[in-house]
Amino acid sequence: MANPKIAILEADIDAARCKGQHHTASTLVKKYQRKYFPDGSALEYLVSGEAAIHIAIAGKKDTATYDSDEADSQKSFALNSIRVSRNSVSEAISLLTQAVAKSNDAPVVQIWIQAHTLLAWIEFLCGTGSVSADALSRLNSLPKIEFEAIPPTAGNYAKIMWIMKKVLLGWGYLDRKDEKSACESFVDASTSVVAMMNKHNLLNISSPDTDPWLIWAEESIYKAALLTLRHGSIENANDLIAQYIKLVENTPTSHSPARKASIIGTHIRMLIKSTLNTPILPFSRIPHPTIRFNASPTLMKEFKIHLSNYEKIVTSLLKFPRAEDQTDLEKLRTDHIVEVYDWWTMFEASTVEDEAKGDQMERHFRLLDVRFFF
Repeated sequence: MANPKIAILEADIDAARCKGQHHTASTLVKKYQRKYFPDGSALEYLVSGEAAIHIAIAGKKDTATYDSDEADSQKSFALNSIRVSRNSVSEAISLLTQAVAKSNDAPVVQIWIQAHTLLAWIEFLCGTGSVSADALSRLNSLPKIEFEAIPPTAGNYAKIMWIMKKVLLGWGYLDRKDEKSACESFVDASTSVVAMMNKHNLLNISSPDTDPWLIWAEESIYKAALLTLRHGSIENANDLIAQYIKLVENTPTSHSPARKASIIGTHIRMLIKSTLNTPILPFSRIPHPTIRFNASPTLMKEFKIHLSNYEKIVTSLLKFPRAEDQTDLEKLRTDHIVEVYDWWTMFEASTVEDEAKGDQMERHFRLLDVRFFF
């Protein structure tokens, strides 16, 4: 019969990992080893190895230019920019290699899978932004356990690691220009993320930048949405975009602003395209005498909500647009700010069905504010 005290400690370790509290998990696992497994255990090496990775990447921020991602072009998508030296993760590699050996002896299948997944992540962190052919092969050779088949005894963190494995596979395929396989990996992960979202309290994420579930869930849905849109499935892409917006709607503007700019900007363009054949851009061209953006009140409300969020995000990415000596990225971000005012003008000058005169006057005053400010 299993020792209930061991089960309780394992549950505490799992809960700490789920919250991204890897130092706490490492402390607990040392107690676990000292009291119950003096010769070492697969779980001890796994958790300690993962904690060592997070020590190596502490303080490093992902600065990838996701807002330059475009679904309607053939340009490669941005990948996570965090990099470390192999020397800084040598302890992690040693510990995870021991976790693999110990779990092979047990065998503890879920720990074995997680150790290999973390070793593949190290390959990405130490490389030039690619998952090596060996790492990709290793991930593909792992047992094909479906998300729903992960046993409850493996803990909730095993589900996060399953999503992480799918994201790493997607990164590997993108690096090899195999967008079809990458899309399949990201969609697989995002399907499981959406299922988890219905059970996960999104309002209870206190540290979004370090929450493991949010980090890997966000990357999976983000890439799945843009790849799905690029390859022609507009309806599925719309669903994924809606899920992404739901996932991050309670996070601060400073969390993943470039990803948010890419997805919300794409969503607004799709809303406009569903109403107009050709977007009207008053600031970019000669103004039209009449702006016919006739949409339902529901669509207009959605457009306004997303445009307000988009404005906050793009202005946070480029607070002081410069006229000269701009980099290509600064030019793109300046274009996004101009785009915001184009859209506000179109929105405020549009025709709204059954609109009260007072509301109409208020919109026209806001239009004057927009034009004066610009």
